[in-house]
Amino acid sequence: MELADIIFINKSDGDLESFADMSKSQIQSALTLMHSPTQDWKVQAMTGSGLNGNGIVELLQLCANFFEISAPHHHAIAERRNMQNQEWFELALQRELILWADKQESIQKAKTEALHHIINGKTVPSTAARSIIKSHLHSD
Repeated sequence: MELADIIFINKSDGDLESFADMSKSQIQSALTLMHSPTQDWKVQAMTGSGLNGNGIVELLQLCANFFEISAPHHHAIAERRNMQNQEWFELALQRELILWADKQESIQKAKTEALHHIINGKTVPSTAARSIIKSHLHSD
């Protein structure tokens, strides 16, 4: 699980203020079990309201403090961002491949047939999926 450097709980106004405070308490409790991904920084949770501006100045100050403390470790932050981008790319590629495959009539027919075989116990899901990939996407 990725851990944020600052957690801001918005909508801390009116009837929602007590819920925001409760969320902050629960998050702070969970944070005691985790270590910040940024050296020399303790992850903080805070509440505020974009509607009435409460906590915004404090959030900006906390961001400034974070950047001041993390500046010597900027390479680690950049490395973490690169890793995130790689993970996000992999997830996006998987989603796009699934969306593409769902539009392919021949793959849809093969899926229907494979599901029939799975339900009747003639094959298992992983073997059926590999078979579809091999017959529809492999060039060898």
